Amino acid sequence: MFLENESKTAYMCAFLKAHHMRTNLFKIYDDRLCEKLPFDKYDMIKGSIEQGADFFEKEARIEAVINSYLAGNVIARTAFNLNRLNNAAFLNTRQYVNLASGLDVTGYEKGALCRSVKIFDVDRYQMLCAKKEMLEKTQASTYPIAYIPCDLSCDNLAVSLIVKGFCSGEKSYFAMFGITQYLSHDEFESLLHSVSLLSCKGTALAFDYQSTQDKKINALANGAGETMENIYGDEYVFETLRKNGFRIYELMNSNDIEQTYFERYNQIYPEKEMKLQGNLNLVLAVKS
Repeated sequence: MFLENESKTAYMCAFLKAHHMRTNLFKIYDDRLCEKLPFDKYDMIKGSIEQGADFFEKEARIEAVINSYLAGNVIARTAFNLNRLNNAAFLNTRQYVNLASGLDVTGYEKGALCRSVKIFDVDRYQMLCAKKEMLEKTQASTYPIAYIPCDLSCDNLAVSLIVKGFCSGEKSYFAMFGITQYLSHDEFESLLHSVSLLSCKGTALAFDYQSTQDKKINALANGAGETMENIYGDEYVFETLRKNGFRIYELMNSNDIEQTYFERYNQIYPEKEMKLQGNLNLVLAVKS
C-alpha cells in the first residue's frame, strides 16, 4: 500500500514510464533507469488500472486504455526533458535541479550525463524518502543525488537549495514537469521568481503547462487527493517568463508533440495508439 504522505500521482507516472520501457520494442525515448520501478508497485498499479478500465472505455484492452488516456503526457514530457537535459549538459551546464521530482529519474543513470553535473532532487520529505528507498531496492547505479526537502507551494526554494550546495553563479538546468496544473497562479509566479533569483545568464528552465484539461484525468487526480487547480493561457505564461528574465527558446504545442514523439510510434502500434490528454504545451526558456 502507499504511505499516507506518498503521492499516488508520482507512482502512476513512474508506472507509466516503466510500462512504456518494458512493453515496447520501439520506444519514444530510451532511459533504462525508468524501468526500475519495483515489480510489487508495478503490478499493484497495473491491477488498479485493469479494474478501473471501464471508467475510460468499455471493454477496452489495457494497453489501449493506458496509451489513450494515461501515458501520453507523461511520455511526451519525459522525452522532451531527456533531450533538452542532454543538450544542456553538452553546453556545459553544471547543475540539474529536478523540481517536484516525484519518482522521476530522467538522466539519473550513471553515464547519462557528464560527471561534472550535480543533481538536486526537490520534493516533499516523504516523497524523497520513498524515492531513495526505491533506488536502493533496484540497486541502480546513479550519480550522487542531493535530496532537497521542500514544498514548492510555500517553502523557500532558494534557501533550501543553497544550503545543500547549489551555486547560483553556475549555469543550471531546472526541470519542472507535471506540477503547474497543481499550482495557483500566485504559486506559479512565486516559483518562477525563485528560479529566476537562482539563475545566472544561460540557465535553462524546462516545463509543461495545460491550456485545456481532460475531465476524466481531473476526476482521477481529485480522487487521489491531488486536485488540478489551473490551466494557463499562452500570453500569461510568456509574460510571467518575461518578467522574470527568461526568454522562450522553444515551445511545442499539442500538434508539435504528437508529430515529433507519437507519429512513428502510432504507425508501428496502431492497436495501442498514444494520445495526449488535454492541450499540453512544452517549454524551454533561457535566462537572458
